[in-house]
Amino acid sequence: MRKRVLTAALLAAFLLSGCGLLRDSYLSVSEHNDPYAYSEQTEPPTEPEPTEPALQSASNYYAIKSILRSFVVDGVEHGSFLLEDYSGDPDEELQEAFDSIKTEDPIGAYAVDYMEYGHTEQDGNWLVTVDAVYRRSASEIEAIQSVRGNDRAMELIQQTIDQFGTAVTLQISGYQEADLAGQIRRYCLEHPNVVVEMPTISASLYPEQGNVRVVELHFSYRSDRESLRTMQSEVDSVLASAERYVHYATDDRTKLGLLYTYLTSRFPYAEDPENGSVYRLLCEGFGSSESFAAVTAYLCGRIGLECQIVEGTRYDPAQTDEEGLPLATDYVWNVVQIDGAYYHVDLQACALERAEECRLLTDAEMDGYEWERENYPVCAGPIPEETEPETQTP
Repeated sequence: MRKRVLTAALLAAFLLSGCGLLRDSYLSVSEHNDPYAYSEQTEPPTEPEPTEPALQSASNYYAIKSILRSFVVDGVEHGSFLLEDYSGDPDEELQEAFDSIKTEDPIGAYAVDYMEYGHTEQDGNWLVTVDAVYRRSASEIEAIQSVRGNDRAMELIQQTIDQFGTAVTLQISGYQEADLAGQIRRYCLEHPNVVVEMPTISASLYPEQGNVRVVELHFSYRSDRESLRTMQSEVDSVLASAERYVHYATDDRTKLGLLYTYLTSRFPYAEDPENGSVYRLLCEGFGSSESFAAVTAYLCGRIGLECQIVEGTRYDPAQTDEEGLPLATDYVWNVVQIDGAYYHVDLQACALERAEECRLLTDAEMDGYEWERENYPVCAGPIPEETEPETQTP
């Protein structure tokens, strides 16, 4: 008993002294958790019910159009929105907004096939329901690229062609009326090292008028992309060989003569206007007027000769009308500058006739050819040499 009293007294004295092991320390008490103790299982917490997104609301014509356009961009087939602060029947502005989206808005004109609306009064406002049918998929709408101006659009179109792409859709702001299909064709003719097979080009504009348009382009090739890449490599090799063959010539006539010799020594050419691609011309010996002209212009540029592609018509004796008269068919040739003077060059005609040299023709000698003369230099033959005027002696 005495021992217990002594122990308690010592402990009390120790605590009251404020020193020893408990100095500057805090007493912490925590609950002991036994990992093996039994605990009652409870139901997992329930997920909150998903809530419907708040309806968009519009109070004027422009807000209605904005909501409708967002529906089109997102491919919404069944949607609704509130029409607020409207007195009377809103049918007139609703109908006008729907018609504008379907016929004047570029994305709407491109994507919407059918769109209608209904409306019911609800708590002093109008609940508008929208039903739409699209002629474009959501992925097609999402793939539209927005650009500013025709020049930037042409850059993206050219990139698509260079990669043998089959389609591109652009929304062009600041659109200017232009023959896009013609410009694309011209690019293909001027780059035979890249475009080894002329694609069939399909171009559509939405809407029909306006400075913002959606341009939908499709390119169809006879060959698949992998084959086109292989063909491109082979064409590039032939073009490089032709350039090396002419490399050491110094005057214009010799350059053109060597170029003609190189090309005509490869094949006894035959004409194939239906599939006269650059590849078929350089690697198989079947050509068309456009493939001959494209290769001529490209190689002339590589060897330092000024050369243009001329697109016009030519009377073909093999094709006649009901009266037996020859028909004019689309035809392509070149105008090249030789020793300062311009001449017409029809490389296909010379090659098919097995001519010993490439003929240089003036405007007057182009019998049966038609072209827009104001777009090309006058081809009048050699430039007369200037002679010094005779001096008269007194």
